[in-house]
Amino acid sequence: MLWLNGEFLETASLNAASAGNLLGAGVFTTLGVREGAPLFLENHLRRLRRDATICGLEISFSNRELGAATRELIARNGVQNGAARITVSRRGDGFWCEDAGINALILAKSRAPLPVFGLKALLFWGVAPDLAGVKTTSYWPYSRAFDAAKEHGYDEAIFLGHDGNLAECARSTLFFVRENTLCTPALAGGALRGVGREIALEWARKNGILAREGQFSIQDLLDAQETFALTGASGPRELIELRETSGSKAPLAGAGEIFGSLRALWSESLS
Repeated sequence: MLWLNGEFLETASLNAASAGNLLGAGVFTTLGVREGAPLFLENHLRRLRRDATICGLEISFSNRELGAATRELIARNGVQNGAARITVSRRGDGFWCEDAGINALILAKSRAPLPVFGLKALLFWGVAPDLAGVKTTSYWPYSRAFDAAKEHGYDEAIFLGHDGNLAECARSTLFFVRENTLCTPALAGGALRGVGREIALEWARKNGILAREGQFSIQDLLDAQETFALTGASGPRELIELRETSGSKAPLAGAGEIFGSLRALWSESLS
């Protein structure tokens, strides 16, 4: 079952000529579901509306309505552990499709928990999106990089920007710890302003841990004392190996004290 524009439906169809389909004109957010409850739902709804505003999309449903629909869909689909995705896309493009307004779609599905330890990452040259920090539905470059990593036996892909500095992971935010400072690439370099990223940085500030958003090189990552990828849905996941563009492999530090504290934060969110 899914939710589309205010209705719970077993199946649904959208106009193939819509701007959401032809142009990728839309935004979305994906959140984790644990023990039948959506994780950080309010954070995800705020991010969705912020990104929609940046892209000129007016969401015709309130956050309360979207939140209630998400919770009910999770219950109707019997999802105890899995994920939910909320997508908002434009209908008309002014030529191929003249329909006004937006489509709002919610999906919810069960899945097994993702591995937390021992992940390996493939370095990938990518183009930083023009809408830096906005999670648009034009997600093909990220999906392509993730698929390439999986084909080579890796769990994640790490993007480099035009300047050769670290940008982000294909499906996660990249974090590492150097000199007791929690580090992540800056949004200006193309990193997504993800919910998990914001929660982790806020947690660091509240707990007196130095946090830095900036430009970082591959060597900064290799020299780090902790390395992990993080999403709002899954929390932090340890990175232990990096395959560089030359094909050479290098060990990464993996889990440490800050990683462990963030894992505990995600566990506490279930209670």
